[in-house]
Order: sequence, then C-alpha cells, then structure tokens
Amino acid sequence: MHRSGTSLLMRYLESFGAIFPPNLLPSAPDNPDGFQESEDFVAINEAILHHFNSPWDGTWPLENNSQSRPTDHLILECKRSLENWISTVKSTNNFLALKDPRLCRTYHIWHQSQPQNSLNHGVAIIRHPFAVVQSIGYRDDMPAAKALLLWLRHNYELCTQAKTANQQWPIIFFESLLNEPNIALKTIKSQLNLEKIKEPPEIRSSRTELPNQLDQVPPELQKIAKDFFNAIKCYKYAQE
Repeated sequence: MHRSGTSLLMRYLESFGAIFPPNLLPSAPDNPDGFQESEDFVAINEAILHHFNSPWDGTWPLENNSQSRPTDHLILECKRSLENWISTVKSTNNFLALKDPRLCRTYHIWHQSQPQNSLNHGVAIIRHPFAVVQSIGYRDDMPAAKALLLWLRHNYELCTQAKTANQQWPIIFFESLLNEPNIALKTIKSQLNLEKIKEPPEIRSSRTELPNQLDQVPPELQKIAKDFFNAIKCYKYAQE
C-alpha cells in the first residue's frame, strides 16, 4: 500500500545487492530519499489499472469491471520490460527488486508474463492503517474513509496475489522496520537467502503515536481495518 514504507524497505534491500529498475522517479518533499520506483513500470501499472477502469486510488475489485482479462498487448509489454531490465544485469550475484504499491493489485498480470521464471520472491510490507490514512491524507488530501478503504483493498489483494504466485512472501511491518530494523533485516535475509554487502541506510524517521480512532470514519469500518491488521500480524507470510 502507498505510504507504507516501501521506499525505505527498498533501500534496505539495496544493502543486500538489489538492483533497481532504470528511469527511477525523482525524489519529492514527502520522500526526499527517492521512491525507488521506475517511471516505466509505474506507467505500465497505470495502463493495467486503466484497462480495468480503475484509477490508482480505486477501491473496488478489478474483476468487477467490464474488461475482466488483460489484453495481449499489456502482457507483452510487461514481458518486454522485464526482459529488457534483466538483459542489463551483468552479474549473477545480484538480484532485481521491483517496487510499486500498485503491484498489490496488478501482480497477477506480471506473473503471467514473467520471462525465465524471473519473479521468484516477494516481500510484503504493511503499515498500521490509521498511520497510512494520516500520511496519505496529508500528501494527497484524501478523505479518511476513502484512504482506509484503499488500505483495505491493497492489503487484501496483496494477500490474494501471494496465493496467485503460489509463494510465501515474508511480511515486514513498517513500525518494526523503524523500531527494530535488525530483526526485520534478519527476516529478509533468512527467507530470501541473502547476504548483506553494505550497511543499510540510517533511519531518520521519528516514532509517532498512533491515533486511537479516525475522524469522519464509521466505527464499523475502523474496526474491520484494525481486526484485519491484527490478523495479519499473527502470520509470518502474506500467503497464509
């Protein structure tokens, strides 16, 4: 989900030798260290969402729209992009790390089009829903109820996408990554069989108190989000 620490997680993966895709988005005031997202891959994900009649902040299931299957053109574009990226990597000791919050919703199409069985692993990062609502509301002026529905949609589909891939994706919680980074790094290292090649980035984030409730959001919806978040915390993998 957007505003959940995906950029920070990518910078940690870089310390294990991750190679980012080309044409990265520039930094911004709300993310001064960069997004670690490729404009090329974001554009393809936007095209996929548009095909299903959904904007980036759509909160409804993609399969409920009129066009339930991706076009051959979209699948081919995904495959070509991955192939072009793979062809630029010279060393087999490194690995490629693709990040875009939209992948929570579009991964099944990338999975269909992957060349050389290239999408072998995934890492899920999840942040407390109320913190995400505050952050995305500040950045995008998004109403709190819509932001909470967006959090539910992305994280629900993240779990279902792991099933589509038939993989177990280790879950990293944003709060743990800030407060106990060594534990989070140990999880990544053990599950993905990686060796750290340089020191991870220094965390400059500060701890903040989570609100007990959200204004202008029905209590029932808040309870659903909190219960879902607590249920995810009971599992080590996104697939289970």
